[in-house]
Amino acid sequence: MPTSAVNRFKENPLITTRDVTPSRSDFEVIGVFNPAVVYHNGSFTMLMRVAEQPTQEKGWVKTAHIGFEDQGGIDILTIRDNDPDLRQSDPRLFTYKGMTWLTSISHLRGATSPDGITWTVADRPALFPDEPHEAFGIEDPRITRLQNSFQVTYCGVSRRGICGCRAVTYDFISFERKGVIFPPDNKDIVLFPEKIDGRYTVFHRPCTGDFSLPSLWIAFSENLVDWGGHRLVMQPRSSGWDSARIGCGPQPLLTGKGWLEIYHGADCRDRYCGGMLLLDAHEPWRIIRRPAEPFITPREDYERRGFMPDVVFPTGFVQRENGTYYLYYGAADDKICGCEVDVDAVTAEW
Repeated sequence: MPTSAVNRFKENPLITTRDVTPSRSDFEVIGVFNPAVVYHNGSFTMLMRVAEQPTQEKGWVKTAHIGFEDQGGIDILTIRDNDPDLRQSDPRLFTYKGMTWLTSISHLRGATSPDGITWTVADRPALFPDEPHEAFGIEDPRITRLQNSFQVTYCGVSRRGICGCRAVTYDFISFERKGVIFPPDNKDIVLFPEKIDGRYTVFHRPCTGDFSLPSLWIAFSENLVDWGGHRLVMQPRSSGWDSARIGCGPQPLLTGKGWLEIYHGADCRDRYCGGMLLLDAHEPWRIIRRPAEPFITPREDYERRGFMPDVVFPTGFVQRENGTYYLYYGAADDKICGCEVDVDAVTAEW
């Protein structure tokens, strides 16, 4: 691949925790990442994942969740950090008395930009966890424009598992939740921007058990509610950068050669990179090209250091008015970055 095919913005990181106001005065933001981005009405709009936790105090561990089942509201769990029933081995989660808890609760926050580089972040959440299947937060949005609507897919996390959910907006001010479209455990859900053979199409990533690693699947629907015709698209490779898990990134792009999909892959060391996939235009479960190497890897200090080191997680892909493409990604699970991608250069030999 030509070295000039991917040019990181010199302004990276574009958004950090310092740029985001907590949703409550007693909360602190510990991560802003995995942004979904669209370009419309002459400007850029973003929905990002914001991870927060109650302001920590020395000697204590605190985390938040919404009331279980139908209780509603925010509850805060507070534990002595020397409690013998507390187990901490991962910055993302801990166990207490045999039960697993996340160290943060996530919501979706909006931001706007005239140029895709300088962003103004909203003061309040766009979508905040509010349902039983969102008790531990809502995460990792993707946006697809369908006709005059913007379809937002995201993960709802709770003791029920990780669900694939959908919401609809027309203005990024008000959102209508459409509920769970894929039951636990399922992640990395993104809609195609147009119907294929008269049906809506979606990528999803079931979290499989003993016999397979997390893999990329496709499904179809007549109404955006009932999904079937599930097909496996691809699995992790036996070795290398995408050998532990894979999942889709932003909405796919229809090119003259087929559907171009940017996906993420991780190895056994949880190093995340971005890869490209070319699929048949009419049978998008059929792979035309899957390059052996990623096109973007954790290279810069802001990608290699952070909440989760060595992570590049692409989730936003935008075609500008001049025909160039901007890719947005979460870096190290705590900041948002971007780059310009020369699609023609990347796919020149395909």
